[in-house]
Amino acid sequence: MKVSKNILYFICCFLLSTAISRASSVNHNWIKSIYYKNSIHFGYDSNVLKYSQDERGGYSSSNYIALKPSIYLYLKIFKYKTKISLNTRLHKFLEISEKSNAGYSFELDQPIGNYQHIKFKYLFIDDIYLRIYDDLDHMISYGYIYNGNHCYFDLTKLQLTYVSPYITYKDKIDVTVFYETNYYVPEFTEYDLDITGFNLKFYSSNEVMKYSFLFGVKNAENLFNNNLNLLTEDYDGLSLRLSDRSYKEYSFKISYQYKINQNNIGLILNYKKRKYLSELDNIEYGLFSMDELHIDRKHRDVVLNLRYLFRHSGNKNKISVSFRNRSTKSPYSWVEDLKSFDKIYLEYTVYFDKLKFGLSP
Repeated sequence: MKVSKNILYFICCFLLSTAISRASSVNHNWIKSIYYKNSIHFGYDSNVLKYSQDERGGYSSSNYIALKPSIYLYLKIFKYKTKISLNTRLHKFLEISEKSNAGYSFELDQPIGNYQHIKFKYLFIDDIYLRIYDDLDHMISYGYIYNGNHCYFDLTKLQLTYVSPYITYKDKIDVTVFYETNYYVPEFTEYDLDITGFNLKFYSSNEVMKYSFLFGVKNAENLFNNNLNLLTEDYDGLSLRLSDRSYKEYSFKISYQYKINQNNIGLILNYKKRKYLSELDNIEYGLFSMDELHIDRKHRDVVLNLRYLFRHSGNKNKISVSFRNRSTKSPYSWVEDLKSFDKIYLEYTVYFDKLKFGLSP
């Protein structure tokens, strides 16, 4: 499976470069300019699979390499130029190959005058790997020794943003609404989610510093289990899938970047607080259990990122280190132990200068 994914990565890169060369030779008066840009990321993740302290016997750290090529063009369709971007994210983990995947996005930015913009984004990430989990229905159906299934899901996200200045044209506010789906492989469809959300962001920049504040709200609903519906895949109508991953999450993010000579140093704090909404009691289904994994479960997730940006060999470079801590509260100590973890990210990034492709007169 992963061999075919790696082939897909190279095909995507080839198609991007081909699209650029083809587009640059086409004579369309409404295409004003075409650009190509790319970056390469070398990183280390100390806890890729998000193991808790009690699970440290598992091997979870990995180095990774990522490429983020994109092509964007400006079109003269309306009074103000429309910017369209096609982006790809190719992520390869060296020690834990299951985590390797690809992401694709389409973005549209339409100015509407007075420094206001309407933005649209479509994002798709394929085969996001979590780890090996037990599919309890599988255990019911088969009698042989069972060691679990690899758990993957696909993420799709639609996002609409309105941008407006609020003091000067350099002080802006973003209002964003989004809709997201998480669809899992067949063994774990009980975890499929519909997610809606709202973000409010204030940001500003000048010659010396940039800063931003973001507040977000997210609501996730389990697609199947809110109504306690048994799934057709369940064995003989007996289901151990009666769990509810629905949750509400609040987030706050603050960033600050300060210029020192020709370089920049930045700090980002990202705070999330999530509460699961499960109220499922499975006793009426003869299973004599509750949804212990989710009932009254809360967690706090904090990421602190420090970065340094500088130019070297004509290109912008970035060194970044992040510390992440998730602490979980639950009536059940085993849930707190299982779902709390720490991790460290280290990353070095090279941003290549964008290339402009001329159009035939």
